[in-house]
Amino acid sequence: MSNRLRWGLLGAGWIAQRFAADLRFGTTGRVSCVAARHPEHARRLAERYGADAVEGAAALVSRPDVDVIYVATPAHLHMEHCLLALSRGKPVLCEKPFALDAGQARRIAETAKAEGLFCMEAMWTRFLPAMTELRRLAGDGGLGEIRQVNATLGFPNVESPRTATLTDPARGGGALLDLGVYGISAVHDLLGPPQSVAARQILSKTGSLRDVAIVMQHATGLSTICASHATRLSNRLEVSGTEGWAELDAPFIQAGRGSVGKVVPDRRNETEQASRLREALRGSRAWPMIRAAGLRLTGRSPRAIRGQFRGSGLRFQADEVAACIAAQRQESQIMPLAASIAVLETVDAVRRQTACASGDEDLS
Repeated sequence: MSNRLRWGLLGAGWIAQRFAADLRFGTTGRVSCVAARHPEHARRLAERYGADAVEGAAALVSRPDVDVIYVATPAHLHMEHCLLALSRGKPVLCEKPFALDAGQARRIAETAKAEGLFCMEAMWTRFLPAMTELRRLAGDGGLGEIRQVNATLGFPNVESPRTATLTDPARGGGALLDLGVYGISAVHDLLGPPQSVAARQILSKTGSLRDVAIVMQHATGLSTICASHATRLSNRLEVSGTEGWAELDAPFIQAGRGSVGKVVPDRRNETEQASRLREALRGSRAWPMIRAAGLRLTGRSPRAIRGQFRGSGLRFQADEVAACIAAQRQESQIMPLAASIAVLETVDAVRRQTACASGDEDLS
């Protein structure tokens, strides 16, 4: 295996195109070969990066000039393609959702372990610099005890043959698996798996999940997650602790910036003397400067979380794959397989509450 990983892309859709483009912003990998359902699409993508194109997944995973497989096919094919790649001795990076349900995710994880191969879900948001900083802030106690995490993600998607991969439940489409898993994964990352789950949904006439709202209770706090294919939401990730708060700018899944600040005590807790002094100063011309200085001195003035990057942000997960393989690790510590399974266990819990089946799954 060369120092620079030779990637085999299984799929040539928009996410595979973005992944291939983002590899150029790093030094850990390059596109070596592409396969897709439509050979012409694979050929066009391969030509763009001086790579080869082959017909069919079996041909791709058998190539000796491919070190690792990026599974970027529709969600209902993820387990099949992961197992195929692993059976041919290829490490795998699989697009989110990792599988259709927790049972499929366990099967992939067990196979990777049995084969002694690296495998990871491409939950790329976990690897962004801004998310890394947010995780550090939450983990080192700077925000106090985390009491609430709120994540929303909504982008309108009209149901049509062109959007079937995202909206068709038979292909693993719908707002829960397409968008909701981002929020669920972020919440798990910050608060751990939930102790209880409550959820509601809205389906289209064709059975596609258009809107979902989830409330979860964790060991130390609460979380809310909203996802939509019907409308645009605020698309932010907000973390609130007893001592501070932090948030990632919209859309949080691709955030290059955010904010962090201290929790300001309720003014109703002020002494009468302090309240009178504040009101007296508020009427002075110097009030804006006094207020700004006070915020700075008490540490309550929000500061920026900066994590800008070139491209779409997908290269950071590719760098993690390269680092893990170089270190002969079979899993990422940032996105371990147990975390992917836990996210889909939450998805399954949401389905049980909302009776939202995926593919041919029987939830009765």
